[in-house]
Amino acid sequence: SLHHTAMNEDMEVVRHGSNTKNRVVKEQYMGDTSRGPRPDVVVSTMSAAATLDTKFDVAVVDEATQASQPSSLIPLTMAKKTILAGDHKQLPPYSSSENSESEEMHESLFEYLMDIYDNNVSVRLNRQYRMNDEIARFPNEEFYDGSLTTDSSCQDNCVGDLSPMAAFHVE
Repeated sequence: SLHHTAMNEDMEVVRHGSNTKNRVVKEQYMGDTSRGPRPDVVVSTMSAAATLDTKFDVAVVDEATQASQPSSLIPLTMAKKTILAGDHKQLPPYSSSENSESEEMHESLFEYLMDIYDNNVSVRLNRQYRMNDEIARFPNEEFYDGSLTTDSSCQDNCVGDLSPMAAFHVE
């Protein structure tokens, strides 16, 4: 079933599926949309999306580098255009099987397409909003050729008066 919340006066967002124990999700995203117009945005996991009987103009797969190739095919069949958003230099898809027969499933569709088409099908977003600039310095130089910038909204973020980075010797 579809559940919803209105994000603002101009857009209706629905959540497909109800498999959650999270109190905030239950309070903010549950509701009856069966009598209303078609929502502007539908949010779903890929496995729950397989039960939708709807076609979309655009599907956006967030954290696509952590999704298996078979699960990534679900939104491809449901939309005219699919955007895979993620970072193939971060976590790969999870697999409970670590044998060589399933090795091809350890590569996401995102990474597979990057291997074939390289930068011809990708756009790098060069501004990060997640971490203090000091923390971002190493991955920026090591993985992104120094091309990332840190947004001023998080550039100096710290927890209390703690340094953004600390090292502890653990035996």
